[in-house]
Amino acid sequence: MSVTVADCLKLPALKESNVVAGYSGLNRPVSSLSVIEYPDMVMLSQGLLAGNEILISALVSIKDDVDAQCFLIRHLHSMGEAGLILYYVGIFIPYIDEKLLKTADELSFPLIVMPIGRTEFRYSDVIMEVLELVIADRKQKRYYVSEMVNRISMLQAQFRTMNSVLRLLSDELHCTLLLADRYLTRKATASWPISKQWDYAEILELLKQNHAENTFPIKCTYLEKNLTIWDIPVVSQKNRDFHLYILDEQEEQYAESVQQAAEVVELFLNIWNEDINYEGIDALIHAILSDQPEEKERIITRLHIDISSIHTIWIMRILDKNKQELDDNQRLNCLRKLHFFLKEHHKQVIVDSYSKYIVVLTDDLLFEEKEITLAEEFTNSLQEYRLTAEGAIFQMIDNTSQARDAYIIADENISAARTVYPTKSIYSYSEIRFVQSCREILSRGEAFVKQKIACLDKLQLQYDKEDLFQTLATYLLDANTNLQQTGDLLYLHKNTVKYRLNKIKAILNCDLLQMPESFDLYQAAALKRLLHFVEN
Repeated sequence: MSVTVADCLKLPALKESNVVAGYSGLNRPVSSLSVIEYPDMVMLSQGLLAGNEILISALVSIKDDVDAQCFLIRHLHSMGEAGLILYYVGIFIPYIDEKLLKTADELSFPLIVMPIGRTEFRYSDVIMEVLELVIADRKQKRYYVSEMVNRISMLQAQFRTMNSVLRLLSDELHCTLLLADRYLTRKATASWPISKQWDYAEILELLKQNHAENTFPIKCTYLEKNLTIWDIPVVSQKNRDFHLYILDEQEEQYAESVQQAAEVVELFLNIWNEDINYEGIDALIHAILSDQPEEKERIITRLHIDISSIHTIWIMRILDKNKQELDDNQRLNCLRKLHFFLKEHHKQVIVDSYSKYIVVLTDDLLFEEKEITLAEEFTNSLQEYRLTAEGAIFQMIDNTSQARDAYIIADENISAARTVYPTKSIYSYSEIRFVQSCREILSRGEAFVKQKIACLDKLQLQYDKEDLFQTLATYLLDANTNLQQTGDLLYLHKNTVKYRLNKIKAILNCDLLQMPESFDLYQAAALKRLLHFVEN
């Protein structure tokens, strides 16, 4: 059970106090206590107060300004504070004005007055007893999520922000909290103690290194002090792949308490989040590919995305060393790697996970490069982590409908493309469309397929038909009609390849490089590979 204002009034130090207004607010929870003698509203709004605190003051600086006193009460109420204890009335403040009483009653904000005209009452007595009561209560309770949600709900809308939520959690855990997105971009922080100045850029760099190794919690030394960093994924309906990092210098936290902190953040994002800062641009991909035009337009408008600059889509499937789908952490790490990699080559990069793929939308390249070459470079870099990748890249995309169509075509044909082009891992738009046309031929029946591969029939009469077909298929489909590359792929000398190709030309009585004959052979070779795969 949380400590309330009413509980505090039972303490010896407050026995002689008097509640003069705001009686209906005595059930407000109390989590801490602060002293304010110079009530500057700007300073009070900048994180000096955490909410759910009892404030102590003699209001010396505004003792003769009733309007300022009323404004202070309204401001404290809006920030979710628990109540105000007034000292030395009759000494500094001459009397409690009726206007101040009405303001406190209107807001149900407890206004507590220590005995009037007496100076022997000390702030320290109340401070010590209230804090001892709060600490004792904190030690007894294990589940604090409900209380936190209640405290958040009592904040006025303008103060109900992620920074305020983290401030409440920081005061509860006595730890520094950092919320970041999937790319480790800082979204909100709350330091403990509040005066602590962290080099968050350095902390985030440390997190990047450990995410690659997937080792949490991190136990390290920071500024010559031991530090434990907890990483808790935050699951939200609107915001994906957020992480809450808890920086524990006392090494007192346990898994249950930090998980509850993430639960509070999740509830806040799901219930109260209206800040576009927490809605990632990557959500656009899901809206486009799942054909949600209204959601797509909402995201484009709210995040001011120049959708006309998007001309390329990557559809990548990444597997682990056992050729299995990645787990959530592995996929998140790959998302980060791909995002950081592409930001060196594009201004606009939107990356998200969709179904079994990682999907990217980008603008035009900044430099004279080829998109497929970049994809192959990234794919090769994954080998260091014993990961494999394949995918398709479509350029010259003019609108989101074309992007969705490209995704559908790729999803339907990448598996078959692997059979047609076994030496490749990244396929172009024309290659995917070609594979699609081959699959359509296969769907039309055996007679039609035989007609399409009839140009290879004479090879089937040769004793070395397997060698001849393998050489022809490799030359056309894998080596882009390059003799040396064909030899390298087949582990044959260039002259052997040349001999076999000349033999094929003589048998088929055609030029392997002359259209349209060469296309017929190209298509027939692809169909034969697909048929062989189906038969086996």
